[in-house]
Amino acid sequence: MSRDFSKALAENICRYRKIANLTHEMLAMLVGVAAEKVREWESNKSLPHAGLLPDIARVLGVSIEELYGLRREARTPPSAELPWEDDNKLRAVIYKGRRLVECFDESVRSFTFTYEGEALNVESWCDIYCGLPDFCSGTMGIKGNAVAGFNIYCGNINGNASAGRDINCRHILQNATAGRDVNCSGLGGMLKAGRSRKAL
Repeated sequence: MSRDFSKALAENICRYRKIANLTHEMLAMLVGVAAEKVREWESNKSLPHAGLLPDIARVLGVSIEELYGLRREARTPPSAELPWEDDNKLRAVIYKGRRLVECFDESVRSFTFTYEGEALNVESWCDIYCGLPDFCSGTMGIKGNAVAGFNIYCGNINGNASAGRDINCRHILQNATAGRDVNCSGLGGMLKAGRSRKAL
């Protein structure tokens, strides 16, 4: 049974364009064709010129083989390119194409990482959600320190808590530092907040 490579190419250009968060017009501009051409490729009405395939693949962050649905290449960069030491910490990162996406990248509006197990020390460039900050009950939490670029929403933190914006937790065993507000039912250490401090 033969494969329909033109159909696979059409579907994959569309799929990878959407993954890359590009419009027809943006992809067309980046590879030097009219937007109508991209629409024709994706609807399988025409095929891109073979000379354009390397540019299309590069812009979409995939290989030519992936465009045809033939294979999926590993995307793990060499460890020398990673921005941290080999310290045996568990990290979740997002890549867009081959570029490491940082929290402030507008193309990534939301990302959820779920980890089941004991959370020791948690650091995030974005928000940390670790259970609900239920002020009446709940034992979800972090066994060590929590550091967030933006907000922390957590049950209990058994160490220090530091957030660029707000902290909303049930209990913080040690110190709490926030750029704006701290809202917790119990605090075992010092409190420093940019705007308001509320201990229930």
